[in-house]
Amino acid sequence: MMAGQGERSLRATQTTAADIDLQFELAMVDLEAGRYELAEQRLAWIVSRVPDYPGAAERLAEVRRLRDVAANPIATAIPPSEADTLDERFDEAKALYDSEQWEAAIARLQELRALDPAFRTTEVQQMLFQALSTLGVSYVRGDRIEEGIILLDQATLIQPLDDQVEGERLLATFYIAGRTYWGLNWPLVITNFEAIHRVAPFYRDVPDRLAEAYVRYADQLAITGAQCDAADQYQVALDFRFDPEVREKQEESTEACLNPTETPTPTLEPGEEGTPGPPDELDATPDLTPPPDPGLETPDPPGD
Repeated sequence: MMAGQGERSLRATQTTAADIDLQFELAMVDLEAGRYELAEQRLAWIVSRVPDYPGAAERLAEVRRLRDVAANPIATAIPPSEADTLDERFDEAKALYDSEQWEAAIARLQELRALDPAFRTTEVQQMLFQALSTLGVSYVRGDRIEEGIILLDQATLIQPLDDQVEGERLLATFYIAGRTYWGLNWPLVITNFEAIHRVAPFYRDVPDRLAEAYVRYADQLAITGAQCDAADQYQVALDFRFDPEVREKQEESTEACLNPTETPTPTLEPGEEGTPGPPDELDATPDLTPPPDPGLETPDPPGD
């Protein structure tokens, strides 16, 4: 009976692993096709069952970023070009650039570059870089952080950003990473928000998020029995902001760390399960395995 249970358990494990592999492959197909919500559902399902499945958490973060970008497209209407020549199209782009209509200027300049990469390359590249970086900074300072990061990443393909803009890009990138891993991987959340806090302590809601992340991580550690580590995490959370409930949790974990509960070792009497008894008390259950049929010959193993 035990062997049958083991076989069923093995088959269930293999089936689950196959299901997870299939869901990951389907999620990649959905991601490629732009079906971000479906890809997110598949990847979240995988992470909830196998948190360390290779690439799942990273892909889930990517899908959520792309989903947010798709949900907030650039709203500014870009007028169609009326130009007949590249020079006329350049003049349109220059007029849009000078009037700081950054979205439209970017679109027109990218059109020029696609039509003829060699046309007035230096001017087109310089205006495109300036438009991308200016609009990108505006977005990361506002509510369209993901879009801003994408624009700044595009600008870096033309030339390096100056130190201030690059710093803002990195802060925004850490912030989105921390927000994306929220609830999935608390150490990664903490790592990203701590990277921000070290250089910009009051960036957005980072202090509040860090305090909550440390508490959530400590709760997770306490559940798994790592009370000493949990006590440390609760203390860090308290350093960010005092909370009576968190203080109580910290004291409980500290007490459990200093005075761990020992699991008693049961004492078994001779003859009880797990303890050998005298020879006449040994299990006399007959071997029910049928003998081999003498009429059947065991085949030799296949040759090379």
